[in-house]
Amino acid sequence: MINRTLLPYKAFYFFVYAAMAAATPFFTLYYESLGLSGRQVGALAALPPLLTFLAAPLFGFLADLTGKPKRILVISISSVVLGIFALTLADTFWGLILAVGFYALFFAPILPIIDRSVLDALGENRDQYGKQRLWGALGWGVAAPLAGSLVDQKGLHWAFYTSALLFTCLLIWAFFMPVSKPAAKEPFWLSFKKLMGSWPVVIFFGVALGGGIGLAMIHHYLFLYLAGLGASSSVMGWALTVGTVSELFVMGLSGQLLKRWKARGLLLASLIFLSLRFFAYAVITEPGWALAIQLLHGPTFAALWIASVAYVAEIAPPGLRNTSQGMLTGFVMGLGSTLGAIIGGVLYESIGFAQMYLWAGVGILLLIILFLLGCRGRC
Repeated sequence: MINRTLLPYKAFYFFVYAAMAAATPFFTLYYESLGLSGRQVGALAALPPLLTFLAAPLFGFLADLTGKPKRILVISISSVVLGIFALTLADTFWGLILAVGFYALFFAPILPIIDRSVLDALGENRDQYGKQRLWGALGWGVAAPLAGSLVDQKGLHWAFYTSALLFTCLLIWAFFMPVSKPAAKEPFWLSFKKLMGSWPVVIFFGVALGGGIGLAMIHHYLFLYLAGLGASSSVMGWALTVGTVSELFVMGLSGQLLKRWKARGLLLASLIFLSLRFFAYAVITEPGWALAIQLLHGPTFAALWIASVAYVAEIAPPGLRNTSQGMLTGFVMGLGSTLGAIIGGVLYESIGFAQMYLWAGVGILLLIILFLLGCRGRC
């Protein structure tokens, strides 16, 4: 039986990820087409995750403090549309810095606010979060190849026009979509002090950051590694497809996984699979093997994210739910992505891709030990 109250959120996930897929894969190509240097392209690529780390918790904090998350959501989506058009008009490095910064700043709170609303709508059935979130993966899977075809026919600017159109549709949808408000049962600052003074919370965000760093090293460098092994564009395209199917599969099973292992058990399992994924990448000599390894994308990325969202929902005080989800996004997709890009770049230049992934696997094993020792009897 279809739960009609969840349909607006499914549609929101589908269109927000479709809007992202239409443009974000083409950002660096667009920068290069304007004749920017490698360092300038790198600086522009590093800006969105860095601003996500700073802005996602800040906007979540404002949503909880003011009790107006829907207003923040509408303003954010409107600003993202303006940022995309500004990006298409900018033709200098500093102009792009301003446009990309504006876009990234206001995109940061969109997903945490919706995640929070979905969890509230699910109530006692929070383990079904993954079945809502998988619509985002579907949106990405549908929009990415269509956008690629459009870019081939019309040029890079059409990726951004398509994204702006989808975000505009999302803005209209957001006006009519229910967005949950924080239900504070104690003073805001007291709740914040309790949250940040909790040892399990400190351990969790440290582990989430480590997982984000590891996933970023795959996201930023896997295709460069495969290209060095002689992979064709077809192999890389199939690698993305296999990863997406794996992600959908795990998200579809997220309810059963959370019921069986709980959030902490699923988080631990995702880290174990992530270490295995790194070790597998480190030993391959033929790019075709990457297709098999990409089956672990679901048990790593999807499982880590689902477990993290569920765990944050458990530990967050009622008046800090948007703040907590914003912090999660900031640590995993913001700071984790930035540090993963930097650390990965240093490692692959000094020791090569295979050794980089080998040592990344060792690092995740150490993170697992930290998680087990730090949470023993307390998490």
